[in-house]
Amino acid sequence: MSQVELLGVVISSDLKWYKNTDHITKKAMKKIWTLRRLKKIGSSIEFMIDVYIKEIRSLLEQAVQIWHSGLTLKQDAQIERVQKTALFVILDKNYLNYENACIETGLDTLRQRREDLCYNFSKKNLKSKDILFTKVDGSHNMRSGKVKVKEYFCRTKRLRDSPLPYLGRLLNSKCCLLYTSPSPRDLSTSRMPSS
Repeated sequence: MSQVELLGVVISSDLKWYKNTDHITKKAMKKIWTLRRLKKIGSSIEFMIDVYIKEIRSLLEQAVQIWHSGLTLKQDAQIERVQKTALFVILDKNYLNYENACIETGLDTLRQRREDLCYNFSKKNLKSKDILFTKVDGSHNMRSGKVKVKEYFCRTKRLRDSPLPYLGRLLNSKCCLLYTSPSPRDLSTSRMPSS
């Protein structure tokens, strides 16, 4: 199987994202040592989170609009493991579990971040002159709400999970389809009593 790295994204001939996921997670995990060194010299949690966001998370979100929709659950977990490790290093003895660590640090899961980035990309693209979608004249009312763009007709799961059909569905849904739980940020501001 042949592959090529184009602008930091590894594209393989079978158009699957295993090689790209391995590439970005290895690259990001190599930078975890930075957090360990910062912890050792007594840096604040806020500073280490800032370093994590700028130096490590940015690697995991490069060109996310292209490959996010094609990830398997295993690849999703592999990417999420990087943030789990980083939060474990940052919080040290205060780390209880991943969900709690996300709430404590104010970070979303990487899955939620990727979906937000895809949605924002789609919204911005609708306003540009080089639009990727076919706009629907005057929004059509559907059971699920107003439709902004024509969705691609997809006979196969592979086409359905490719970037343009996914981004069109995401744009029409006005919410992130694959993530049904509230984000950690929403949980921390919830008015519901905790049990």
